[in-house]
Formats: sequence, C-alpha cells, structure tokens
Amino acid sequence: MNKLWLLIVFLMFCFLTPTIAAATPKGPSVETGNEEIGFVYHGNKKSFKFHAPDCRYYTCKNCTIILHSATESEEKRFSPCGLCKPLYYAKRHEKEQSVETEKRHTTPTSAPKAVPAPAAIETKKSVSDGKG
Repeated sequence: MNKLWLLIVFLMFCFLTPTIAAATPKGPSVETGNEEIGFVYHGNKKSFKFHAPDCRYYTCKNCTIILHSATESEEKRFSPCGLCKPLYYAKRHEKEQSVETEKRHTTPTSAPKAVPAPAAIETKKSVSDGKG
C-alpha cells in the first residue's frame, strides 16, 4: 500500500512540475495590460509598503507580495516606500538602461594625438662643483 501511495505522489509531482514551470514568466520582463515593464515591485504584507528592486528592503522576509505595476499597488492599498521612491523607479531604470545602451553603441573616436616628448634640456654645468 505504501509503494502504491508513493507511486501516485511521484506521478502527480511529475505531471504538475512542467505545468508550474510553464506558468512562471520567463526572464525579467512582466506584462501588465498593454504596458511592459522590466521589473516587479515587492509589497510588505505587514507594513503595506511596496519597494522597487533597488531598495534595500526589496528582499525582506515580509516582502512576499508581487505587484506588477504602481496602479496594482494602489488598488491593493499599498503605499510607496519613502526610502526608494518606487514610483520614480521606472524613470531611474529607463535612464540607467539608456546610459548602458549608449555606452555600448558609442564608437570610439580617433585616438588622441600623441604629444611629442619635450626635447632634452641642456643645462650649464657649474664650474664650482668640480665636475666639469
């Protein structure tokens, strides 16, 4: 009887695992309606504050609620964190990505011209030191 029970549990696990993996979104992008953002907010279930991914409280043990947009957080009565200002995170995130993209796509300009080394300066040797 125990073997039969283990077999049933194992088969259920095997059949449910692929569907769970297929249901999770692939990559960091999350679609919310018509807009697409590259991140999710985390909501604290005790304080009802929500945090942006760059916040130090984003991974706290009570931040277990996933919020896909600022409007969703407002609907669920979450208020923005005063430290990370998550409502402005999208602008910060876009600015960081544009700077990174710009750095990758900029072609190096011509190498700076080499400045010739200064010519050796001749100095008159003092007769008083006895060296010539």
